[in-house]
Formats: sequence, structure tokens, C-alpha cells
Amino acid sequence: MARKSSVWEFFKVLEDDVSKAQCLLCEHSKVVVSRGGTKSKQFNTTNLRNHIQSKHPLSFHELSAKDEAKKRSSEALSHGETSGSARKALKSQMSIQTSFDKARIWDINSSAAKRVTQLIGEMIALDNQPFLMVEDLGFQRLMKHVSPFYQLPNQFHFSDKVIPNLFERAKKATSEKLCESESISFTSDIWTCQHTNNSYISLSAHWVSDVVPSISSMQSFVLHSSLFSGSHTGPAIANKFEAMLETWEIPASKCHMVITDNGANMVSGIEIVGLTRGPCFLYTLQLAIQDGIMSQRSVSDMIARSKRVVTHFNHSALACDRLSKIQELNLPRKKLIQDVPTRWNSKYYLLQRLLEMKNAIVLYATEHDIQTPRPMNGN
Repeated sequence: MARKSSVWEFFKVLEDDVSKAQCLLCEHSKVVVSRGGTKSKQFNTTNLRNHIQSKHPLSFHELSAKDEAKKRSSEALSHGETSGSARKALKSQMSIQTSFDKARIWDINSSAAKRVTQLIGEMIALDNQPFLMVEDLGFQRLMKHVSPFYQLPNQFHFSDKVIPNLFERAKKATSEKLCESESISFTSDIWTCQHTNNSYISLSAHWVSDVVPSISSMQSFVLHSSLFSGSHTGPAIANKFEAMLETWEIPASKCHMVITDNGANMVSGIEIVGLTRGPCFLYTLQLAIQDGIMSQRSVSDMIARSKRVVTHFNHSALACDRLSKIQELNLPRKKLIQDVPTRWNSKYYLLQRLLEMKNAIVLYATEHDIQTPRPMNGN
């Protein structure tokens, strides 16, 4: 028997129990909803509609629009002429009306629209996407297909309202967790963005939320990653650090320790604030490894020559193009990696990649005046 309600687009009756229906939208979890009775005359779609409304609000709006269109079509036919030609004309008119109903746009303040907008805002924040993405044609076409009733706001709605609201919610939740902690340790660092040459300072908080320490009880939050203009002197770092703590209303008595690098300015800044400072173990270990490597003349010379080889290709598009053509001779097609002092493992990756591309680079060197690194111990 044909079912009139559009709700049956989202449900199917159980074969072994016709008094229940399985939600197709919850198919992976196999959610079953009662049809409101045990006999066919008692069955209704109220529970099914309530389930769609509470668990799948976007689909519920689509369902409501379809039911409303059917209702208007039925009313028009019941009050109109009964001739075949008249009914055909009315059905044709109502199909146009249905098209208008399907094109109805959600109000921006409706719960369904707010939910979609929030999810887009979270995507922008989590994936570090530009606000302008919401005005890209491809993204707009995608949203029109996924949710035709949703009207996508412009980039300023996300930059001025959605993202600031998400930030305030995240800040409030983090503040509540900070208040619950008894003692907090911090890590802080200063770095320069290679694209803009602007300097930034970061502050991360770490603490144990339970009395008995465990992996699950460890809490870590990035509290700040803010612009740090001007000279990076000890007093300037101290002022910046105090301002960051004040923003989160963290008293000095709650600060257990601050872990930083061994820079004199950072050491001085933490001392001025009056907090206990500890050196970063990995940073200290890296300095020891660096000194050990560079103390060997043969190693330091090999690294210097390796860096010059990579620099040669990084500064010449023609050289890169020729190297790519050489790699087409069944050789590994990879990119060279340059050593970056602040990236601790970059020397290792530099040498590893040169070794992988050795044959291609040697072939290139036979055609061009380029000095390749001399292998150690004849290897």
C-alpha cells in the first residue's frame, strides 16, 4: 500500500515487526522508532516525525516543505472543478507552487541555519581556511546542492560574528578549566614568521586535572599566539608575559614553572616577572648535538657543501627543471630539502634526501659546474 506522508522517505518498516520503523538517516546505528501502536489501525507517523525533528533538523525542514506542498495541492484540487482538464491544470499549477516552496530560504536566525553556519565557522577555524572561502563559486555550489534552503552568508558575517563567537565560547570553556587547576606549568617561545617577518610569542598551559596523575588527566591548552613587535629585550618579554597571564586572570601563585629556551633575553624576562624558569630539555639536547656535529671538520664541511647544492637548485628554476628531466630516467622523483637552523632534524633530512637523489645529482653535476659533497670514508 502506498504511503502518503513524505516521512517514509526517511524510514522503512521492519519486516519482523511492522509496528516499528528503522530510520534510514541513522542506518549505521540502526535506530528503530515505534509507529505508535501494535495494530495497523493504530499506526501513525507522529513518532517518526518527532525523531526527524530532534535528530535530523535539516531533513525535517525538507520534510515539512514537502508535506506543505502536498497539503496545498490537495486543498486546491478539492475546491476546484472536477473535470479531468481542470484537475490537470490545477496539478500543473501546484507543481509550480511546489517549486516555489522548495526554493524557500531559511531565515538566518533559524536553528537549522545557525547550525550550518556554526559548522562552517568551525571548519574555517579548524582547517585554518580564509574567510573568503565562503564566497568561492565551488563552495557555494556545494552548499547549494547539500542544503538548498540554506543561504550562505558573506565572509564578513563569519569574520565579524561567527568566528569571534566561537573564540569566546572556547575562551570561556578554557577559563573554567584553568580555574579548576591547582597549579599550572607553562611553555613559551618567540619566533618569526618567514612569510611576513613578523615576530610572535606563544604561551601554552599544562596541568594535571586529577589528584592521581595519568595520561588521561594531562591538560594542555595554547592560551596565546600573539604579535610581538619591537625589541625582544628582557623587560619587553616580562611585560608581554604579565599581560598574557592577566588576560586569563592567572595569579603568579598558581604558576609552577615556565619552560623556555636558553636565550638570555627569555631568561631575563621570566626572572623579572618573578617566576621559576626551567630550560627546555629538547632544546638543550639539540645544542649539545649541534656542537658535537660541528666540532668535526669533515662533517661540518660536508654539511656546508650539501647546503650549497640545495641552494643552487632553490635559486635556479632552470636547474630544477633539468634535475626533474634527469629524474625521469627511472630515478626517484623527489624534492631537495634545505637545512633550517630552527628545525632540529633538518640536517638529517637534508643528507638523507641528497643520498636518495645521489644518482640524479651526479648526472646533473657532469653537465654543469657544481661541486657535490664529498662522501665520508669513501662511501
